[in-house]
Amino acid sequence: MAEYINMQQEEYDALQRKLATLHEEIISADEAIRKRILALADMDGGFYISEVSRKIQTLMQSLEEGAITILKNSFNDSESTVSVFVNTIIGIDVIEG
Repeated sequence: MAEYINMQQEEYDALQRKLATLHEEIISADEAIRKRILALADMDGGFYISEVSRKIQTLMQSLEEGAITILKNSFNDSESTVSVFVNTIIGIDVIEG
């Protein structure tokens, strides 16, 4: 099997780093977007309408508390899954190689 897989440890490490970096970029971009939306809905933000702004603030808070937490957990799970996959492949390479 090793002759077919033939990935090096550096490649596995790079894969895991790229995945973690991508997840961090997505979370950071999401936070920046939510902050910008909240800034727009603020009294001096250019898009302030009392009732609408209050609903926007509630929505952004709900997203942060719910959806973003789920997204972060999903990212952690996928990173763990890749780690298990990598360790399994390394084990197969060692056993079969």
